[in-house]
Amino acid sequence: VLGTGATDRITLGPRGVNLAALTAGATSQVFAIDARGGEDVVTVRNPVRTKGAEGGCVIQAARVNLGASINTQLGTQRYRGRTQLVGATRLTGGEIAFDSTLDGAHHLTIDATGNVEFVDAVGGESSLRGITIQRAASVRSSSGMQLDGRGLGPAANGLVIGHGVASVSLDSEDPSTRPVVISRFGGSGILFEGGSQNSS
Repeated sequence: VLGTGATDRITLGPRGVNLAALTAGATSQVFAIDARGGEDVVTVRNPVRTKGAEGGCVIQAARVNLGASINTQLGTQRYRGRTQLVGATRLTGGEIAFDSTLDGAHHLTIDATGNVEFVDAVGGESSLRGITIQRAASVRSSSGMQLDGRGLGPAANGLVIGHGVASVSLDSEDPSTRPVVISRFGGSGILFEGGSQNSS
């Protein structure tokens, strides 16, 4: 989907998008929305599944709202715009990257075969309610991260690094203005389940 310079509205049906169900066409099909040039908002509240090992997901807009499951198998996912979690979100794919800020008082789960990168601040305006990285070749966040577990219960964990994560870097380039703050979780602020090396 390619937007114009005006305000565009894109609505997906309640069953979402399942390109994997297509029997005809290319072996890999990508889910892509390009709404650059205006103040467009793209909201994904229903599940998306691409087709084939190389079927990725690229969303470019002034703002991207996520609140569903997006599964690109081994394909790349890239979110090019201020991203807001509007519900619990699960991302499954190869490389996964957020090129701008990531906010929203919800939980994010990531299962990636490649690298995961948070280019800009995570939770800088609205703290996330937790992040679980089940699998990734590496995880890098260099612009600060704020997670808040207030009201989640005694067993809730903030940042969970699964067995399938090779290495993690949370070193903020400017700790004074973009700190790493993980607070008010009843369980662990950061939980390493084992297997991660060279983490900082």
